[in-house]
Amino acid sequence: MFENLLYLEDKFLFKRVSLFEKFINKELEKHKNSSFYESLIYALRGGKRLRPIILFLTAETLGIPKEDYYPAAFAIELIHTVSLIHDDMLDREIYRRGSKAYYLVYGEEQAILVADYTLSLVLELTSRYKNKNVALILADTVKAMSEGQLLEVKLRNENEIKWEEYFKIIQNKTASLFEASSRIGATLATENEFYIETASFFGRYLGLAYQIYDDLRDWDKKEYVQKLKIENKKDFLNEKLSMYLDLSKRALNKLPQNNIRNILEGFIDLVIKT
Repeated sequence: MFENLLYLEDKFLFKRVSLFEKFINKELEKHKNSSFYESLIYALRGGKRLRPIILFLTAETLGIPKEDYYPAAFAIELIHTVSLIHDDMLDREIYRRGSKAYYLVYGEEQAILVADYTLSLVLELTSRYKNKNVALILADTVKAMSEGQLLEVKLRNENEIKWEEYFKIIQNKTASLFEASSRIGATLATENEFYIETASFFGRYLGLAYQIYDDLRDWDKKEYVQKLKIENKKDFLNEKLSMYLDLSKRALNKLPQNNIRNILEGFIDLVIKT
């Protein structure tokens, strides 16, 4: 799985993600007798681990995490991965991360059922925490992601969609999991409510900026974006991208100033190249 580390230049980040990859392999090894084992390795391969990195760096910006953050980070990556599997099947995508989409390799039935199996892994991972907020945050996030995906499906046959509808989709489908990553990271490191809420805003705005950036970058593939009932769509979205990115960095700047926060800010600039 280490091909996803090639974009990381910072030694601190490289070390954290390398350890995370080893954690993933160790956890998956517990399920090597499962019918889903091989397909989970396939689905997880090649991801950039953006959301786990946000969790790591947010936590360490705020101090020494009180509990191991790798189980929560893996739960987040599993949730994200299953959402991609279902996205690809609903959108009839052929490739994901340079390989054939999961449903084309393992079939649509398994693409549905792997979500049930993954749910069991997420429940087990989050049960390790004394802090019950970890599980509650992820529960609320999965609800939001499901609502966002369903709204996108419902709007598929519409000729136009409103900005409010588009915003609700990207807020629920993408920004909610970014927000969960930063919120869980903060929750594991501090009880300071101001920092937890500020970290949550940071993740939310970053998630909005990231999805708009992704939509602009893959414009021809994003049908729902092209249906936006707005003049000069690309100019409008570029303005929104800059606004949410600025709001994200403003929130980040309210967190304690230290080297880890600097790494996190540099990571944002690496991910969203405006």
